[in-house]
Amino acid sequence: MHKHMKSLPSSVSIALLVATLLCCFCIVLVISEQPKSISIHDKAYSLLVMGLSRNELKRLALEGRHAPLDNNHKQQQVNIEPFGTNDDFMNRIRDLSSSHFHEQLFAQLVSQFQKEMFTIQFETLKQVERMEQQVHENNYERKKQGLVLAMTRRLFGHEENFESSTTSSATTTSATPTDSTTTKTTIATASTTTKTTTTRTARMTHHSSSNTTTTTSPKLRNHNYVEMTAKMREIHLSFPNMTQMYSVGHSVQQRELWVMKITSNKVIGAPPYSFNLKYRKPKFKYVANMHGNETVGREVILYFIEYLLNLYKNGDLMVTRILDYMDVYIMPSMNPDGYELKQRRNANGVDLNRNFIDYYFGMPDDPFQPETLSIMQWISQEQFILSANLHGGVLVANYPFDTALQKDANYSATPDDTFFRMVASVYANANPEMRLSKRFPGGITNGAAWWVVHHTMADYNYFAANCYELTLELTEEYIAPESDLDKFWEQNKLSLILYMDQMKFSAVGIVADEMGNGVSFANVTVKGNAKIITSNYDGFFWRLLPPGNYTIEVSKKGYISQSQNVIIPENAELGKPVFAYFILKKVPPPPAPSGSVPHHSFESQFNLRKY
Repeated sequence: MHKHMKSLPSSVSIALLVATLLCCFCIVLVISEQPKSISIHDKAYSLLVMGLSRNELKRLALEGRHAPLDNNHKQQQVNIEPFGTNDDFMNRIRDLSSSHFHEQLFAQLVSQFQKEMFTIQFETLKQVERMEQQVHENNYERKKQGLVLAMTRRLFGHEENFESSTTSSATTTSATPTDSTTTKTTIATASTTTKTTTTRTARMTHHSSSNTTTTTSPKLRNHNYVEMTAKMREIHLSFPNMTQMYSVGHSVQQRELWVMKITSNKVIGAPPYSFNLKYRKPKFKYVANMHGNETVGREVILYFIEYLLNLYKNGDLMVTRILDYMDVYIMPSMNPDGYELKQRRNANGVDLNRNFIDYYFGMPDDPFQPETLSIMQWISQEQFILSANLHGGVLVANYPFDTALQKDANYSATPDDTFFRMVASVYANANPEMRLSKRFPGGITNGAAWWVVHHTMADYNYFAANCYELTLELTEEYIAPESDLDKFWEQNKLSLILYMDQMKFSAVGIVADEMGNGVSFANVTVKGNAKIITSNYDGFFWRLLPPGNYTIEVSKKGYISQSQNVIIPENAELGKPVFAYFILKKVPPPPAPSGSVPHHSFESQFNLRKY
């Protein structure tokens, strides 16, 4: 054999060697070219190795997208089955790792993924640079217009109507140029055209105006989900020390239910002595866009976030008092899927305002939706005190109950009907269009008196939590023209602030045991009022009440009940609440019968039970 090999011509040996090399090259080429595109499951496996969370992987799988290895291959849509439970998910990943991957392919996939991530990061940095440049240019134009406007007013003798304005540097990349004509947006200007329920509120509003700056017309516009998310992030980056942006859950189509928490580092209105209890600010919330086709509230409340922060930054007295006293939570869109689909209901075709537990009729007809479950969990976790839900389609401030035992429209009053009427009137009186409504006297209505509706969010907030919520219908239209958004903003901006200020009408309770530790979930009742609220996790409660004299009783199983008289003044001021201390003593154990010796059996000594 070796002899024959040696006898072969050198040219033949070279040819055999070349052929062998070509075969090896073809085999390698076939192996490397075989997976021209990586399935979504393979992509998920690589992402898992790269450290992404399981929720992000599931969302990627549900999107059903294809991830090509290179840009030369077109993306193809594939049918993806849901991963199901976490165990199913991990089993699928293990199967993929054993059946689809070998070391070389996996290394290639990870390398490609890292290149893609680098490209995305590079493009993001370029976009951020463009945004910063746009912000700089917009701020320069605004300052220039402000100087021109100031000089014009002074030349024509209107200097008394001019206040130096300072605008926030946070603007969107698609911001439209500001209008040359400005409107005065101080709280004082709005308060002169509206009525407030108390003289103290009027004085506070007027006093607040001295620190409120003049701004140009806001030029509101509509934002889709991506734009809304970007706008909220932009605001958060502009006010990182006062805001927290987070999600309370996901919609049916896996969109985030974004919330912006607004607070200051200062605390006013804390009790002078709180034993061992940890004091936390009371919590307020605004929720909008519960119905996807009711868009005005979404844009108004989105702009309100930035407006509120700028007022605090510029030293507005009322807004400063509000944010120093309470934490404010704002959810611009509870139904992002409905907004994108241009429909009232969510992606499953369920009306979210018919999907909560009802006071009279219990569970809703439709299964709980992911949006509903997220909101109920959020309400339970945060323990809000006062709230409003922004809608559209009619112009009125609606207060509970929406539900009633009768099907026909019938007034269905809560035990706190007087308080609800008071705060609804505060909102409506500051909104001229709402106050002058011909359909609803004073611009307010009881929900059931207008239209009996079951399983609403406002009713759930009231009877299932300690939260008092209004349903605010802001416009006659469901979807208003974008050009009308500024008008609706001007109508509602003062009302939104004054409504938050109504937290001042409350008794702040401190419930502790004899050791000074907080007693949570103690029942709090007001004499003559059937409503029961509970102390929060720390042992505090905020009992909203209209001005008057009240007797508050606190009770809990195993403790001796305590009661105390409180007076809620008409000139109540936010940050100066009425405090009520309750020290609950434990119920003493019953005395043993006289002349008897307690008997302890073997079973009772070791806590054994007979079966």
